[in-house]
Amino acid sequence: MKLGIIGSYGGSSIGDEAILKGLIETLEASALEINKVVIFSTNSLITKTAIGKLDYRFEIAFKDLTISRAGNLENSTRSKLTVKRNIIKFLKQYQSFFPLEKLYRKITKKPYIMNDVISGENLDALLFGGGNLLMDLYPKWPYIVEEILEQADKNRTKVYFIGMGAGPIRTPFGKRLFKKVVNKYYVSTRDQESAEYLRKQLKVEKSIKVGTDLAFGLGTHSDSNIRKNGLGITVVPYYADFYWPKSDLEKYQNYCLNMARILDAVLEELPEKVEFFATNYPFDLKVALEIKNLMKHGRKILVNQEKMDVDTLLEYLGKKKFILGTRLHSLILSSCRGTDFFGVSYQPKVRYFLNRLGKGHDCFNITELEQELPAVEIERLSSRIKESCQNRDDGKITTYSTDQKNGLIKELEQALAIRVAHAR
Repeated sequence: MKLGIIGSYGGSSIGDEAILKGLIETLEASALEINKVVIFSTNSLITKTAIGKLDYRFEIAFKDLTISRAGNLENSTRSKLTVKRNIIKFLKQYQSFFPLEKLYRKITKKPYIMNDVISGENLDALLFGGGNLLMDLYPKWPYIVEEILEQADKNRTKVYFIGMGAGPIRTPFGKRLFKKVVNKYYVSTRDQESAEYLRKQLKVEKSIKVGTDLAFGLGTHSDSNIRKNGLGITVVPYYADFYWPKSDLEKYQNYCLNMARILDAVLEELPEKVEFFATNYPFDLKVALEIKNLMKHGRKILVNQEKMDVDTLLEYLGKKKFILGTRLHSLILSSCRGTDFFGVSYQPKVRYFLNRLGKGHDCFNITELEQELPAVEIERLSSRIKESCQNRDDGKITTYSTDQKNGLIKELEQALAIRVAHAR
């Protein structure tokens, strides 16, 4: 069997590369007969570096997915096209109904994907591998998915969406496309909430399988001989102008100040070595340094400025006593190494994960930090973190992580074995 894997690979997030490596490790552990896996990435060098080891029972190849830059319909209209500028002005008022970039690309015949990634590969199946891919938060993304599916259908390649996160899906085109995806292809989600969101938002009746996050394919390893110490922290650039889709300086500043005060309160009672680390490099480091500089005990805080690959990050997390994480995969990879954690939910997916693990009480929403908080609220939130750290249960999350990988192996064996056999 020859498989293709495509997803949000080749960017700044080590979480996305962990998803990819987890999927590869799951295929390796499965009973599926696989000869070759082709990985489609927007930057193969970044992906190769991030996932590290490539010594598997099947051949692995990389193919760059070249995405064209955004077009500009108005400028093209002035220089090349005959469309009236007043029509463009009218359309701009209704961009949610008239996607200007797609109109530009139709007129100029400039595709989103500059290379045909499917033709010539003779794939038995193409897997969309994990991550929050069923969404239109970034307007270009649904059109990229559409073009990939058109290429796959043209080449009669079976398509699977495995371990998906979902939402938001708000545009008319996004709703039409992803409704087609759910009805036509195999789709499994990483949590119950994503499945329910798809059924409700897209008004579909088809049953959607609830699976797990593909990063759990990395497996569980907890070494009782390792002496764990220290508190590891990930923070996101919440509403920052250098990262967030729509920035808000006041919310960003309040978030940084509140996080600094919460961490100061935690440090006063938990005499642990504290270190910031990044899973989205280098953006997480910038906000970490800003929070550190706002802290009363900032000089006691370390900032790990290393851009870690997946294996290095797993080893790092396995040596920590506790993790305070906003990034989802800082928490998932912690569970893969038997280190308990507390979550700050910057997107619903973080709370979904903790709820599923039975740790919904070990989490608060980042929206609580948008306004400057009074001292009593700082004490309430910091007390929850301290209590969670003191009552940590590494064994519980180790068992959960093991169960998730076993379930993922079973899902892939059943879905791919049946469908590929049927295709042949």
